Amino acid sequence: MVGTKRHSGRKPKPTATLKLQGTYREDRHGGSVQAPPAGKLRCPSWLDDYGKTHFRSAVKSLSAIRGLLASVDLDALTVYASAWSDFRKAQDILDQDPSDGSALRKKYRAIGVIHQTMMRFGMTPADRAGLRLPETEEPEMDWFTQALLNRTSN
Repeated sequence: MVGTKRHSGRKPKPTATLKLQGTYREDRHGGSVQAPPAGKLRCPSWLDDYGKTHFRSAVKSLSAIRGLLASVDLDALTVYASAWSDFRKAQDILDQDPSDGSALRKKYRAIGVIHQTMMRFGMTPADRAGLRLPETEEPEMDWFTQALLNRTSN
């Protein structure tokens, strides 16, 4: 199967791993991604209850990944939460009348938007593996890695 440009080839190794292995090269692996400014993402007041609940849940979950969310992500997350709301409202209609074709089309249209947004933010395991996050600081090494590095340098 032919890969797409975004997913072809090997998955990139984290910078910390490259440095530990001694294969890091600034010209090849250097900071090509500039981190946008971080900021608190406030839930838009115009979202309905479904949208607000999902917006807050997504921000909480994605904020746990250091360097992923920034203030510039507000619009994309708002679209995601709005699509989730559309999905839920369509599902509510379908629960009452499973033969409502209009609600079914709205549901699947919302699923498409939700899926695209999920891929952009690494909300699926496959997409999360391909995320390249800017490194803000050197990660702390655990005791095993430090011992291994000390052993190989002697």
